[in-house]
Amino acid sequence: MAPSSPPVRAQREPEMAQAELFVHPDNPMPGHAKVWFAKTSDGAQLRFARWRPTVKPMRGSVVLLQGRAEFIERYAETIAELRRRGFHVLCFDWRGQGGSQRFTARPRKGHVGSLRHYERDLALAMAQMHELPPPYFALAHSMGGAIALDAARQDRLPVARLVALAPMLGLSLIDRPNAARRLANILYWLGFSKAFVPGGGETAIATKPFEGNRLTGDARRYARNSALSAAARHLSIGDPTIGWVHAAFQLMARLNAPGAARQIRVPTLILAAG
Repeated sequence: MAPSSPPVRAQREPEMAQAELFVHPDNPMPGHAKVWFAKTSDGAQLRFARWRPTVKPMRGSVVLLQGRAEFIERYAETIAELRRRGFHVLCFDWRGQGGSQRFTARPRKGHVGSLRHYERDLALAMAQMHELPPPYFALAHSMGGAIALDAARQDRLPVARLVALAPMLGLSLIDRPNAARRLANILYWLGFSKAFVPGGGETAIATKPFEGNRLTGDARRYARNSALSAAARHLSIGDPTIGWVHAAFQLMARLNAPGAARQIRVPTLILAAG
């Protein structure tokens, strides 16, 4: 029998007295933000921020769906560009990362207990989105792109357009993904959901050396994000847990199932590197 999902309960309550953005000199945040916390249907507290456009006419509202280990402040440049194009912008941190609630005793673990938890996070984000003027658009990256595509497949992404940047349809940084999937399943069912992946640790991926990285060739932006992650340790996380990897493989299996793409009715643009 599958282990039952425990209720969402933090072992270590994060400090959430006031919702705010982290300011770093090399990563200026756009001004006039509204920042707040909101709770999902299962009680997880997520950090949100939104901005108004800086030009007219207004063209609608964009929700940014970030990738694993990211946080609102990493999207400062993107937020500023969207505002200059006439868009309202809504950002939030997924549970377990950024300024949102963590659910492990060691908060730098990149953990989620179930794929259902991310679905509830997205449902809350879309409810917050509807306080902004339509039409609505989603701009999603990596893990966020996969979650958005799966939501669109299930008719749970009420937006007019979706742009998915390098959505997590597979784990290209893993040399033997099938073996990794089988190992993650075994460890998950043995009760190691909150353990780091084998060899994993608390070092944020953005702070690792630029040389040899397989994510980007942009040394300037890599250095900016590295400095930001090093300074904002309370927002950064390290490697994923077994639970996160298990959920990620479930999500990718859904999206790679026969006919999954045909179920997506939202007009969608997918951009991926070679």
